[in-house]
Amino acid sequence: MTAQIVERAAALGVLHRVFFTGFLADTASAMRALDIVVHASTEPEPFGLAIAEAMACGRAVIASLGGGVTEIINPGINGLGHVPGDAAQLANCMERLVLHPELRRAYGIAARRSAESLFRRERLAEQLIPIYTAP
Repeated sequence: MTAQIVERAAALGVLHRVFFTGFLADTASAMRALDIVVHASTEPEPFGLAIAEAMACGRAVIASLGGGVTEIINPGINGLGHVPGDAAQLANCMERLVLHPELRRAYGIAARRSAESLFRRERLAEQLIPIYTAP
């Protein structure tokens, strides 16, 4: 799959503007090096770990709104969303954040706050302990 993506980027003349990393053990450092994190899945995600990680790193997120992603991304508040598979809508979201750095920063700050609230240990413990201790 990666070879096809590289070939497509070369055919579009953008290969000099993109970088394909392959597997990364330290995703947090990679996320922090980005201005925008794009989740462009065409299938619903049950949770969206990469999105949660990007939010925790304080990055502006554009995500496919399907599955569990809809529980962590609030479009227009802590990021932008697009219909899975809608390339035009995804491109519009990307263009909006590229052209408006102040909006990128605001979404990054809001994403971090959301991650701190949604994924704090105390909240998870409050919700998970009763499941494990129930008869």
